[in-house]
This record gives sequence, structure tokens and C-alpha cells, in this order.
Amino acid sequence: MILRQDILERVLQDLVVAELNELRRGKHRGQAQSILTPHDESLDSFELYTAAAAVSIMFHVHETGLEDLLLARPRPQDWVDILQRSLNESGNRMSFRSSGSTGGKTLHEHQVSDLMQEVEYFASTLGRVARVVATVPSHHIYGFLFTALLPSRMDIPVIDARGPAAITRRYAAGDLLVSFPFALERMLHFGSLPGEDVTILCSTAPCPPELAAAIRAQGAELVEIYGSSETAGVGIRRENGKPYSLLPYLERASSTKAAEPTALIRRENRPLEQGRNPYAQRVIHLPDEVEWCDSRSFRPLRRRDGAVQVGGVNVYPDKVCELVKRHPMVAAAAVRPYVTKDGLRLKAFVVPRTAQGAVASTGPADSGSTGRSTDTSEANTSEIEQQLRELLSAQLEAAALPAVYTFGTEIPRNELGKLSDWQV
Repeated sequence: MILRQDILERVLQDLVVAELNELRRGKHRGQAQSILTPHDESLDSFELYTAAAAVSIMFHVHETGLEDLLLARPRPQDWVDILQRSLNESGNRMSFRSSGSTGGKTLHEHQVSDLMQEVEYFASTLGRVARVVATVPSHHIYGFLFTALLPSRMDIPVIDARGPAAITRRYAAGDLLVSFPFALERMLHFGSLPGEDVTILCSTAPCPPELAAAIRAQGAELVEIYGSSETAGVGIRRENGKPYSLLPYLERASSTKAAEPTALIRRENRPLEQGRNPYAQRVIHLPDEVEWCDSRSFRPLRRRDGAVQVGGVNVYPDKVCELVKRHPMVAAAAVRPYVTKDGLRLKAFVVPRTAQGAVASTGPADSGSTGRSTDTSEANTSEIEQQLRELLSAQLEAAALPAVYTFGTEIPRNELGKLSDWQV
């Protein structure tokens, strides 16, 4: 695998900054803006160790025996040199963590040859690309594929346009904008969507149909990519309302085996090794339940792991709810997503304990109940809410934080005793 040095520096920067910011969440320490060194008094030895471990795991530096050099030479340029050497000596595998903020981020290993297979496909089908404009970080698999591997393969520049830069930037013919729904929604809101001769890649979350239609109405070519940290890219969609089409090297594991509708076969793309079957295939599983339209096209239905997408991040309402329930003044709680003008967010319904220590009712409410308001003389709900916000902010990413708290004496349930929705 060949990564241009400036691109490798960007990936390293994104990875280390993300690790430092995650460590510092809730510790009243400044957010890292660049790679820090031991000469910077704000970096402690634990942070250095964690950053070095993250780099070694992502790039599999440990397979070349060079991982100790990351601690011995903790300067950014030294780390770039170590990574280049590691990639030259091995560089056969990489690992990416899922972006889920509350699901206990999981590690997913990929063959570099598989990643290159995807990049080669897009390099041959995207048409003329003069430069990549990135609104996503490069250390997650989507960003790595299209803002690191692809521009290295095509030898084109990468422009970092994260944050307001994506909205204020002037786009030129031949730009490839690598983005996600929330950023594109903001661009639509401010009237700064690119027009003709610009290609937009959209992934990390489903692109709302009205947003996709608005982008295409501006004249830009929108390519929606369906994939995940587990699978890399799986399918693409280029027209409004159409299903996704499988990438050419993927196929259904069985068109008749209803028991495994999420199983796919990937034709391997590794060099022939001694004694290895050149026709070997591997089975991968989609993270979502899907509806198959035919043998090569599908529509995603819902996550199989209970995750929802908030601002392009996988968020797990059930696990957020468990954190809410740990508060000593919370008797019961429910957390679920709801739609706002800015996209999906989480909301929380909380049943507080009474001031005397008794537990408010958590049984079924009346049919169609939305939960009755609690008496604030029994429980100081504003204080509980403030404490919950502080507690969760110290443990979760912003996308996973409930935007609205509702308090009541009973968790909302329907006439069958099942959890029901509530108004905010």
C-alpha cells in the first residue's frame, strides 16, 4: 500500500487527535488540535501510550516489530517515518474502529488488497477527479478510503473542508466532495451546495430522499455509498428512489437461503500465494436488515444491533438508557430517537425517585399515556437533569447525548404494556 506522505500525515493527525480528545472528555482539559509531543506539558505518559497503541493497531505496526519505536521517538515526523517503514515491510492489513459512540467501539480488520479493490473500482467509475474535498476525518474507514487511499492512488490534492469551511468553500469543476448527510444538510440550508461538474460522495448514514433530490437538482452528481466499518463499501446508488446496487465483486451468499439474507460473498483480491485456492471466497455480513429487490439490488431496512444514526455517528439508545439509570435519583428511564429540523437526535424520559427514597411508579400507564408530570416537590427534576447532562457528557460523544429530558411518574406504555412514544 502506498500512501503519499502528506496524506499519511493527515491520517496520523486525525487518529491521534481523536484519541486525545476521547481521553480528555469530561476531564476539563483542552481539546487537542494537533499532535502533541512530550515537550508539551499538557500531554502525559498515559496519553502518549494510548496514542501510540491506536497508531500501532490501525496500521498493524506490531506485525513488523516497530511498535516500540513509537514510544522511543514520539515526534510527529518520526511517527510518519515509522509508519512508512512499516507499510513498506508489511502493510497487508489495517484495522478500523466503528464510529459508534455508545456501543463500545469495535475493531474491524481489513485486507489492504480489499480496500484497494474498492478504490480501484471508484477510480475507474467516477470520471475526472481533479481534487478531493474532505468533510470527514481520514482515520475512519470511509474517510480513509476516499480521502487517503483514493487521492494517493490518483495522485491528486486533498483539501480539508471540515466544519464551516465546507459551507463557505467555492467548489470547482472536477472536485470530489467526500461528505455525509448532516454536512450536506447544512450546505443546503445555507445555499452553498455544489452544482454541475462536481461529484459528491455521501455515506456514514442514509441520505434523506429530499436532500438527495435537492443535491441532484443543483446539477451535482451524487453517489450514495452503503457500507460500514465491518464491511467497507457494499453498494452504491446514483438515482433518486432507486435501491442500492452491489459493488461488482460482491454477491449474495444465496439467493434462496432466507435464513441469511444479510450474508454476502466477496471475491478475494489478494495475490496468489503458494497452496492457496485462487477461487477462494469469503462471507461477510451486513450490519442491517435489508430487502432484496433482485439478486444485485437491495434497500436497507433497520440496524440489527439497535443503533441509530445521529449526525453520521452510530448511537445506541439502549446503552445510553443504561447510563441514565445508573443515576441514584433515577428509578426508571427510556431513551429513543426523535426527528428535529436538524436531523435525528435522542430524547430521554426519566422517572425520578421521590425525596423520601420511594420509587415512583414504573408500571404500565393508561392506554396511550405519555407519562404524567412528576411533582417537583418530591424530586428536583431540574437538578437531576443537570446532573445527568454532566454525567453523560463525561462519558459519551455529543451525538449520543439526549437533547431533551422529560420527567414523569410512569414510563409511557401502550395498552399492551409495551413502551410507547412521548411528546417533547
